[in-house]
Amino acid sequence: MRKYEDIDQWLEKARAYFSVNAPQLLGIFDTYSAEARFSVDHIRGDLESLRPDAKILEVGAGSFLLTCFLKSAGYQIVGLEPVGDGFSHFDQMRTLVLRCAAEDGIEPEFLGAYAEDLDVDLVYDYAFSINVMEHVGNVDRVIERVGRALKLGCFYRFTCANYAFPYEPHFNIPTLFSKRLTRYVFDSRIRSKADLLDNEGIWASLNWITTSSVKRAVRRIPSLNVKMNTHMLEKAVKRLATDREFAARRSPFMLRFVAFLVAIKAHKFFWIVPAEIQPLIDCWVEKISTQSPTTLSQVAT
Repeated sequence: MRKYEDIDQWLEKARAYFSVNAPQLLGIFDTYSAEARFSVDHIRGDLESLRPDAKILEVGAGSFLLTCFLKSAGYQIVGLEPVGDGFSHFDQMRTLVLRCAAEDGIEPEFLGAYAEDLDVDLVYDYAFSINVMEHVGNVDRVIERVGRALKLGCFYRFTCANYAFPYEPHFNIPTLFSKRLTRYVFDSRIRSKADLLDNEGIWASLNWITTSSVKRAVRRIPSLNVKMNTHMLEKAVKRLATDREFAARRSPFMLRFVAFLVAIKAHKFFWIVPAEIQPLIDCWVEKISTQSPTTLSQVAT
C-alpha cells in the first residue's frame, strides 16, 4: 500500500520537517524538490513497466527525496550516493530527509559508495540516474559496473549534459573545445556563479561526457546495448517554459530564446536532431547477455 499517492504529498511532509528542523536549508530543499518532481515524471514510463516489488538502483541518489518516494511506492530501492566534490551539502540534507522518511517507515536502503566501486551481479530490475553521469570519475567503469548489476533484459536509464554541445549548464557558459580552455576564458564567471554552494568542487567534478563517448563505452562491453532518446530536448525546453525554479538558474538570453521556440512550436521538431549534437544525453543501456568484457582494464581506460 502506498504511503503517499503522489510525490507532492511526500515533498510537502518533508518540507514541513525542514521548516522545523533546518529552516536555513529550505532554499536548497526547494531546488531539489523541483528536481525530484521532474525526475519521477521523466522515468514514469519506465517505472510503470516494472513489477510493484521490483528492485531498483538509483545511481547518485543525492538528496534522497526521490528515493524515499519510490520506497513509499513499494519498490525495493537502493540509493547509491557518496559525497563527492561539489556536493558536500548533501550530507546534512540527506540526513534530515532520511530521518523524516524513517518516521513514516519509508527509509530506503543506502549504499555509501562510488558507482565505480559497485560490485554485484544480476541484482537489479532497473537502474537510473538524473544529472549524475557528468560528475562521475570514470564513465566507462560506471557503465560497466551498473551493467553488471542489472538482471538480463533490464535497463540503466540515465540523463545528463552532453558536452559535444557547446554549453555548460551548471555555470551557464559556452564551452570552448576543452575543459581547460573553457576554464581559462571563463574563470571569473565560474568562480562567481552565485547560486552554487561549491563552485570549485562542482567544476572539478565535471567529466565532459558526450553521447559519442557513451556509445564507445557500451561497444566495449559485449553484454550491453544502448538506445538514445532524441525527445529529451523537447522535454527540457518545455520545462524551461513552465518550471520557474529551474528557469531561474538559466540565463535571460536562453529563456527568451526558449520562449520564442515554444511560441512558434519549433521545439516539437527537436526529436529529428541527432543525439550526438543535442545538449542532453538520455539513454537506456540494456543488459543483453551475461558475457563480460575480456578485461576490466579495457573498460577502465
